Amino acid sequence: MSFLTDRNQATKLGFHLSSTLPINRSIIQGSGIGPTLFIMFTAYDRKALDILNFLITYADDATVLPPQNSKTSVKLDMAHIMN
Repeated sequence: MSFLTDRNQATKLGFHLSSTLPINRSIIQGSGIGPTLFIMFTAYDRKALDILNFLITYADDATVLPPQNSKTSVKLDMAHIMN
């Protein structure tokens, strides 16, 4: 359980290291499910249920950004994408 909770990350550019921030989404690099999700997310074209919702994907990560007037909830849209 400790592998999946209380995770932090920092970014290093040259000799500069950012402050650490908690990781609250995505798949942890090196996890067993990471390669499967990468293949799943890159193998086909995903679309949001609501044409107004903006879907951002990169490798093994997906984010839905709905506008305030969207008729489809983020929870429903993400369930559709995962199915």
